[in-house]
Amino acid sequence: MDDDHRHRLPGDTSTTPAVTPRERERRRQFAAALAKLAIQLRLNDPDKVTMAAYWDVLHVLPMRAIEVACATLARTAQYFPTSAEIYKAAAQSMHADQQEMMRTRSTPLHRYDCDVCSDTKRTYHECPGREAPTCGRTTPHLPHDFVRPCPTCAPQQTPPPAPAPHDVPPHWQETNDD
Repeated sequence: MDDDHRHRLPGDTSTTPAVTPRERERRRQFAAALAKLAIQLRLNDPDKVTMAAYWDVLHVLPMRAIEVACATLARTAQYFPTSAEIYKAAAQSMHADQQEMMRTRSTPLHRYDCDVCSDTKRTYHECPGREAPTCGRTTPHLPHDFVRPCPTCAPQQTPPPAPAPHDVPPHWQETNDD
């Protein structure tokens, strides 16, 4: 049995998709938001036809945006708003939420352990070339970019330990053929 037929009554062969529990809950929240707005504007509850007409336009919006729009319009509207007015108020509340989220996200999400190299263990430099080489080359050369180990966080370069006598291959060992 597919998902469209899951919530239908037995014997119902219509092609209209069934209303899922999530959809039913969204419609209940929608009706409650509009009814609350109607009460605050001293009107009767909207009838089913009005609710269906408003739902057709506003169902694409997040429920939180619709609720915020209805609360805003309850404070500012003189008459019961049209679906376009609710849509516009919801879009404005979503835009305000987005702006607030961007403002609070302006701080970096990740903090680096090393502020010099941003945890890459290397620093980036530009060598001007012939005039005043900064890369360490002694021969004339063209300008270029180069990297160096980060002085604050890169591990200090230590020479590798000398190999132990048993690590030296036998053919490298000195032989006393006297």
